[in-house]
Amino acid sequence: MSIIDPHSAATAIGLVNSAFSSVKTALDLAKKTTDLDLKQEVSNVFDNVLELKATVYELAEENRNLRLRLEQKENISYFPQTGFFFKENESLPLCPKCYQSQDHAVVYLHRWNDGSHHCHVCGKNYY
Repeated sequence: MSIIDPHSAATAIGLVNSAFSSVKTALDLAKKTTDLDLKQEVSNVFDNVLELKATVYELAEENRNLRLRLEQKENISYFPQTGFFFKENESLPLCPKCYQSQDHAVVYLHRWNDGSHHCHVCGKNYY
């Protein structure tokens, strides 16, 4: 999977906005004509550009979320001697169950006085 850089995403959004503006101008011009076929085609193009615009924004948001997850993942290491994941420069372990879930949730474990750890999200205890 390739990740679009922010500049490319911004360029794509700019192109879509430009196309949207052009189609809007064409729609305004088509309103002045009596050619129903032309009006319908311009309306179809307008609908398609709106759909494209929504898709580009969704992809840009997904790309931003993937970048955040990738950056987060790079800052987390697994320590087999403890069985826990640790975020860089932090001493509290992360819940292995939550972190290894599909969402890769970063949930810190609570340490009890007896040395065990508890996750307040999934409820799992680690001894």
